[in-house]
Amino acid sequence: MGCARADEDDLIGWARGRIARQRTRHGEGPQTVSASNALLDPHALTLGFARRFATYKRATLLFRDPQRLVRLLSNPERPVQIIFAGKAHPADRPGQEFIRKVYSYAQQPEFAGKIVFLEDYDIDMARRLVSGCDVWLNTPIRPHEASGTSGQKASLNGLPNCSIIDGWWEEGYNGKNGWAIGERRDYQDDETRDAADALALYETLERAIVPLYYQRGDDGLPHEWIAVMKEAIRTVAPQFSMSRMVKDYVRDYYMPAAQSGERMDARNYALARELTAWERTVRERWGEVSLTASGPSDEQIAEGESARVEALVRLGRLTPDDVRVELVTARDENGALVDQRVVEMRAGRETADGARRYSAAMDRFHTGSVVYGVRIAPCHPGLASPFELGLIRWA
Repeated sequence: MGCARADEDDLIGWARGRIARQRTRHGEGPQTVSASNALLDPHALTLGFARRFATYKRATLLFRDPQRLVRLLSNPERPVQIIFAGKAHPADRPGQEFIRKVYSYAQQPEFAGKIVFLEDYDIDMARRLVSGCDVWLNTPIRPHEASGTSGQKASLNGLPNCSIIDGWWEEGYNGKNGWAIGERRDYQDDETRDAADALALYETLERAIVPLYYQRGDDGLPHEWIAVMKEAIRTVAPQFSMSRMVKDYVRDYYMPAAQSGERMDARNYALARELTAWERTVRERWGEVSLTASGPSDEQIAEGESARVEALVRLGRLTPDDVRVELVTARDENGALVDQRVVEMRAGRETADGARRYSAAMDRFHTGSVVYGVRIAPCHPGLASPFELGLIRWA
């Protein structure tokens, strides 16, 4: 049997009282209300699924094979139970239907006492769930998950996540701090996708999560499970926190903005005046800018070698100091561009007709297909970003 934590005991007792009040409000009889005290098992592996019931979150994915789910929950040696909670938007009829289906499953005899739905999801309930369950379940349709703050809070409390690799879990999962459901891929249709994800979910629970939870050392403690809990806290706490976010904002935005403001204010706004005049000139003359580029095409470049990329730039009435010419390279991974790198191209000699040559070395930094392009954008020390003016040309 499992070894219940104190906070899990608190959650089970609190959930029983909550369900008793729900049943009373629904007009159920004293015997049914009294039976609430026997729901859930403090020693069973407890999965938590609590969030907004938008349809893309697929709250009913776990019920795709009810008989398999019954077998998973009903093993007397390794029992499992699930606590559902959440709300749907008042205008979201499909989301409300998902709630009805989950609630209906919870009332079926084979799931009685092993699956519960808690009504009126709020902050207090969320706090109890993300600290009292054992695993936090998340089954959205890729790539629709916006963030996943409940999963982050769960990990901070030592609850490993079992989630589709989407949203924050795309960044947070490291193979040791929880479990991933399914693959990073697209499917030919929704039915195939849901079938594959449901199968992956069942197999992850049956082969990885449940056995690990009930694996005990000689002292009766689940040491490997505790290691996953610690890894969840260790990896998530520093990265997904308000403290880290505030530091990022201060370092990347607030301090640069303050420093820029000081520079603009200095010497009676001299830099601001200069930047305003320069920007007006660049906008008026940007239509005169053009460039062409040449480089390797469909060539085999051995890893570690480099190839030369050249650009012929015509600036019109602008000067080389007004612009920055860059070589942009990336690895093509089945249409997705990853590992982007940007290199400033060096200005060379001027041609007889007034154009200027730029060049840079393109290193073959990865095996596989590499794509590249050359671009030019305005450049001035007073700009907060090279793209601030919204002006750019690609060869």
